[in-house]
Formats: sequence, structure tokens, C-alpha cells
Amino acid sequence: MCPVYLGAYDEEEAAARAYDLAALKYWGPGTLINFPVSDYTRDLDEMQNVSREEYLASLRRKSSGFSRGISKYRGLSRYFFFVFFICMIVGFPED
Repeated sequence: MCPVYLGAYDEEEAAARAYDLAALKYWGPGTLINFPVSDYTRDLDEMQNVSREEYLASLRRKSSGFSRGISKYRGLSRYFFFVFFICMIVGFPED
């Protein structure tokens, strides 16, 4: 299982939400995420119509670029020499 890059985000919360959306797409609403699943009702409906790969690509397109160090949210890293949060998810099941 390799980490899957979800993008880099200017805001820590935006990166945490990208992680949540990817986790929901791969593992469903019962998975452990950062925010209440009720925050993603519309997103859950939209993600049903696209493949995993297409959905990951859409998350990456919404990202900002690079990254920054330690985050309180699951799935994030913040690096001190950059000013962005990088988002990755690990452990996708095999297709």
C-alpha cells in the first residue's frame, strides 16, 4: 500500500477536507474522518457518478501546490520550509 497524493493546500482545513473526501470515496461513510460525515452530503452524492481515479484527479485540481509541517488533522503533513499543507491518504484497497 503506497501513499496516494491528494494535492497541497494553502489552508490546513482544506487539506483535511480533501483527505476526508478521498477516504469517503474509498472506504465509505463508516470510515474515520476529520469532520462529521453530514458535512459531505452533497459530495457523497456527486462522487457516486465518477471513478476513484477521476475523483482523486478532481481533488488534486482543487489543490494549491506545495506544503508546510505538523497538523492536527488526519492525513496531513506540514513542512516548515514551505507554506502549504500536503495531503496524502495511505492504504487504499486493491482494485
